[in-house]
Amino acid sequence: MGDPAILVLGAAAGALVAWLTSVFALPTALHMFGRSKGLGLPVSVEEKQMREHLIRRLYLVVSPLACGVMGAAVALQMFGGAE
Repeated sequence: MGDPAILVLGAAAGALVAWLTSVFALPTALHMFGRSKGLGLPVSVEEKQMREHLIRRLYLVVSPLACGVMGAAVALQMFGGAE
């Protein structure tokens, strides 16, 4: 198997891990970041929406990209270039 195939398989595995994380951890993260602030002060509606938007973008956009790159790098390190 060539290096490009290893890169693609590693990136797919990383993206799969990120997707599974978003399925199972995103609801918990949204619940936790929607709570009140440290001293029991209420969170405004705009701040709650902003937090929700940022958390969703983190889990649905940034995490798959980062995990895909990391998966490709790990797969190449483990299985590629051993000729």
